[in-house]
Amino acid sequence: DSYLEGRKCAEAMSEGLKGKGKVAIIIERFGVIGQELRRIGFQNYLKENSPNIVIVEVVEAYNNPDLYLEQTEMLLNKYPDLSGIYITHDGGGFSKTIKELKLKDKLKIVCHDMSNRTMNLIANGEIFATLSQNEFAQGYNPVVHLFNHIVANWEPPNPRLLTELQLITNENYHKYWHPQKGVIENEESILKRPKPIKESNKLIKIAVLGREGSDFWVSFKKGVDTASNILRKYNAQVDWIIPEGSHS
Repeated sequence: DSYLEGRKCAEAMSEGLKGKGKVAIIIERFGVIGQELRRIGFQNYLKENSPNIVIVEVVEAYNNPDLYLEQTEMLLNKYPDLSGIYITHDGGGFSKTIKELKLKDKLKIVCHDMSNRTMNLIANGEIFATLSQNEFAQGYNPVVHLFNHIVANWEPPNPRLLTELQLITNENYHKYWHPQKGVIENEESILKRPKPIKESNKLIKIAVLGREGSDFWVSFKKGVDTASNILRKYNAQVDWIIPEGSHS
């Protein structure tokens, strides 16, 4: 739920700033529904819970490292007392800006996702917090749920099954990410995974249409592969398929 993601990031920002300061929002681009919902959730939470945190401006940067730098320089010139920046997507591309403008320990930066670039910035204390949308579970859970529906008529308890929002900081990142292994599944997450209900009496084939090209899809595919390995023992075959062409 993108709106709830925005609220969770605002809660983290409020804690980091102790409820007071000036904050700017850098959105990937205006008009993208998920990005706008995150922005609105962030704004609404601060308005309702932290009225002493003022959002001074919202700019777009297309997840472009050079635009990040340009827009952040503009914001700092315009608001020298800026306290924080909320990035409505992955923060890995912000590394150049942090280093060139020497932002470590100057601004609280909150962003999304657990790309290796973002997690290195978390580990180094250069980004204050990032919010995981649990890409592994997004790959794993639907495959197991679909299998259970086919073999045991399992039905979801509600129409939207939301992944758990995990706030990652310098203090807890080691539970979710390892410098050599990337995103890791801790014991608590493993226990929460859906389990196959029973073995199928005939071979079940499930296709997962995926994509490539970002850390999100690497973690997503890990979830699919794990589900595939487990379901093989229950007489199911799971195929990961990358459509040819533009993927449109």
